[in-house]
Amino acid sequence: MGEEIDILYTDMSKAFDRINHKLLLAKLKHAGLPYSFLRWTSSYISNRRQQVTVLGATSQSLSVVSGVPQGSILGPILFLIYSNDILSTCEKGAMYADDLKCYKPIASLHDANSFQSEINSVCCATQNCLLDFNESKCSVLRISRKVNRIEHSYQINDSVLPTVNKIKDLGVHITSNLDWTEHAYNVSKKGNKMLGLLKRCTVAFQCRETRRLLYLTL
Repeated sequence: MGEEIDILYTDMSKAFDRINHKLLLAKLKHAGLPYSFLRWTSSYISNRRQQVTVLGATSQSLSVVSGVPQGSILGPILFLIYSNDILSTCEKGAMYADDLKCYKPIASLHDANSFQSEINSVCCATQNCLLDFNESKCSVLRISRKVNRIEHSYQINDSVLPTVNKIKDLGVHITSNLDWTEHAYNVSKKGNKMLGLLKRCTVAFQCRETRRLLYLTL
């Protein structure tokens, strides 16, 4: 691999719970959605209340003044529309739910400084959406097989981000040198654990196809 790529992995603090309702409706209107949908969405997210029950004791109900219902089908879609301005500030990036990552090929310190400027723009866009990054859970993965890498520290809100050698990205274990040994090890370890469970629980099943179906289902 002749190129170095720095990847910023971010974590937003309670992103789904902090969506501002007025700002969300304004973004939906700007996206050109019809008034009937805006009115329906306003009814969907407004005037919600919540309370907690523990050991038979129920708390006083409180109004929910921000956020979208988690676990709903519409919630993630509304969040993506709400946060689209954040992703658009990344020259190269991707977003899955509230997990945002930006990346850039780094061939010089100038490229690294340019990436820092891009990160600053991402932070500004996030704040404009009334959201915040959890700096303690943000990190940078530097992918390269070069011996002499371009070492550079990146910051979010004056907090220096750690540069890690490996990270788990949507279930895939990625290392800085793109060696898949660790990912293969973790997948096989998980598979062997599942096989052990199936072996103990399926003694009565003699059909290999049935066991195979159970394994693939789990």
